[in-house]
Amino acid sequence: MLGLLLLLGAMTFGSTATYFLSTRIIFEQRIAFGSVFGLALMSVTLFLLSLLVGFSMLTVFFMTLILLCGSAFLLARFGKELRRDWRDLKKRSKTLPWRAVAAVFLLFMTLLMAIFSRSIYQQDGTIYAGFSNVWGDWNQIGRAHV
Repeated sequence: MLGLLLLLGAMTFGSTATYFLSTRIIFEQRIAFGSVFGLALMSVTLFLLSLLVGFSMLTVFFMTLILLCGSAFLLARFGKELRRDWRDLKKRSKTLPWRAVAAVFLLFMTLLMAIFSRSIYQQDGTIYAGFSNVWGDWNQIGRAHV
């Protein structure tokens, strides 16, 4: 549950932080760009926080709390713009090819599940990488495991 809150907090924080950009982008682009930004920012911040105080469930909990509070602040700050973009999305969604969007999403979800299910696994409470160079040589996954 904490991991899901951490993920949602990072994605919400990053997506809402895109409202600081002066350029006009649509809601879907804010979600796509902001999710990557929020996850990267969360990773760097959690890494630095872990260097200072050590990595534990308390560190992850504290990072989740920071992200959720930051997201709440940004949602309050940019609520009017967010509601405007949401109304625009609902208006445009009547012409959006939802089946094609769902098919692409399912394709990439299946691909990522295939990669990560063979490269990262948990055993006896410890997280392992598939083999020693899994992080430096991603093309080996296709030949060795998939």
